Amino acid sequence: MQTGIRHVLAAAAVVLGSVTAISATDAQTLQLKLSHGFPSVHGLQVEFVNPWIEELQKRTGGRVKVVIYPAGSSFGALDRQLDQVKSGVVDLAMGLSVVPRDRMPRTGLWDLPFVAPDRVVGNKALWSLAQTDMAKDYEGLKLLGLLVDCSVLHTVSKSVRTLDDIRGLRIRVPSNAGGELVRAAGGVPVAMPQGEVYENLERNVIDGAITPWDVLNTLKLGEVVKYHVDNYLFCGQLWFAMNKGQYDSLPPDIRKTVDEISGDALIGNLDAIYARWTKAGKAIARKGGSTVTRLSDADIAKWKELAKPAIEKYLTETAARGVPDIRQIFDNVNAAVKKYSAKP
Repeated sequence: MQTGIRHVLAAAAVVLGSVTAISATDAQTLQLKLSHGFPSVHGLQVEFVNPWIEELQKRTGGRVKVVIYPAGSSFGALDRQLDQVKSGVVDLAMGLSVVPRDRMPRTGLWDLPFVAPDRVVGNKALWSLAQTDMAKDYEGLKLLGLLVDCSVLHTVSKSVRTLDDIRGLRIRVPSNAGGELVRAAGGVPVAMPQGEVYENLERNVIDGAITPWDVLNTLKLGEVVKYHVDNYLFCGQLWFAMNKGQYDSLPPDIRKTVDEISGDALIGNLDAIYARWTKAGKAIARKGGSTVTRLSDADIAKWKELAKPAIEKYLTETAARGVPDIRQIFDNVNAAVKKYSAKP
């Protein structure tokens, strides 16, 4: 299946070669295609992608034009982002490390339960390992940034005050690891794209969803969920990258500009952006009269213990799929998290 997709995308890259990005127009403007799998109104485009593009255009004197293909467009399928940018169908893309599943197994470690305590630590720790432990996940790409955001549990009609309250709840999860976490607590995990969550919550097809706070605002989930458990359960990761061949073929001054506005410079802006998103989501909850609770330290400790078999399963299966050093990498992940969690 994946091989077929790659062949189709590779063929499309050839067909689109005359119009794809890095080709100069008559006005000597370079046109780049950037795709992602999120709505155009999502904060990832509005506050992350758009400002990056504006800065690129500003610093290059308008010599670069970037055309965005969000969810719903011809290149907006979330599960195609990695293949599209690797094959050159698009020049830049943003995607989830766990979609498609098992394609970025090293970065996927961050999706395991309770690995990072919050997004700030998660972002710093992940980026510190990007060029070493995580590098093989990004072969064929010029990695421009990694984004971590952590998720909490939101429910429609039941307040979750203890771990036992999760038993029997149908909960949307964004990944297999999230599903294992819900199952360990006696819940029923339901895999579902972000764009389908609102409707299924509204129709009571699912009882809740594990997702970041910001979607209460950006995707209007605050209209349907009324209970929130403010304990971070796991952290999802987004990658932002450019096709390596396209990057290498950029004029030197433009390539230098891409470097200057990406990497450390880009990561440094994330905390403030995520803080605004979380604040906006929580404001929606307060305005709607929602109930916000926290599980006790004892319940979280119990849940961590219940989640250990899921972590062991991931490590064992990943090693069997050809990543023999995954346990060492996981040790390095935990060490980085401990380092950035330390109080100054």
